[in-house]
Amino acid sequence: MTFHQGLYALGEAAYTGFHGANRLASNSLLEGLFMAENLAKWLNSQTFTQGSRKEVLYRQKLPDEQKGKPLPSIVEIQNRMMDYVGIVRTGADLKAQLRWLESYRGMHNQIGNLDQMDKEELTRYFMLITATLITKAALQRTESRGGHYRSDFPSEDDHNWRRKLLIHSRKDGGNSL
Repeated sequence: MTFHQGLYALGEAAYTGFHGANRLASNSLLEGLFMAENLAKWLNSQTFTQGSRKEVLYRQKLPDEQKGKPLPSIVEIQNRMMDYVGIVRTGADLKAQLRWLESYRGMHNQIGNLDQMDKEELTRYFMLITATLITKAALQRTESRGGHYRSDFPSEDDHNWRRKLLIHSRKDGGNSL
């Protein structure tokens, strides 16, 4: 369960701590499968009733000045994340990536139009949000840990960083650590 009742996170989106800083690609797949099966069993054991429903998504036409620039392609997001926020990172690369991501700040204004986006647009939209959170977290952490290496901070710093971090995405499009 996330901070929002009834919303569950699995795989890449979840924080379970199973694998620590060394949770690499295939580990998250196995973790996602394991947690999805357990969540499905738990949900099947619950009794749900139809209650009052809050409308989260709404249809509206945004003024042009609020639309922001067109979203980048999936491949462009993936390539930039690999190039600037990959396993070996530097503060300069992370800042460059964050500037690029923040050039899409208007994207959070599109939240009212999620129901009008197709599957690829939704994917790109949420990839940008996730990429921003990952980049901000990597920039904040001034150390290397597990599979995440900052060449400008090559050592672990247990005194300042051996702890859990939660990053929250705010409704205004900002984030807090």
